[in-house]
Amino acid sequence: MTLWHWIVAAASLTGVLLNIRRRRESFAIWFGTNSTWCVIDATAGLHAQATLMGVYAGLAVWGYRAWRPVPAPPAPS
Repeated sequence: MTLWHWIVAAASLTGVLLNIRRRRESFAIWFGTNSTWCVIDATAGLHAQATLMGVYAGLAVWGYRAWRPVPAPPAPS
């Protein structure tokens, strides 16, 4: 693995840690890292793995949108 691979792997783990802490930003990180892995895997000829990473990138977009902040209900008067 190159230094670039290690950086992407560390960013992926950062996404996991943020998700454990219920931070929406985890999905943005995962979108970036999964998209990067998709390209790396496709370049290496690992087409099934590249497809999986592409699906994960799409799921990260879905997760980011689904975890939108819910507006607080109006205060009772």
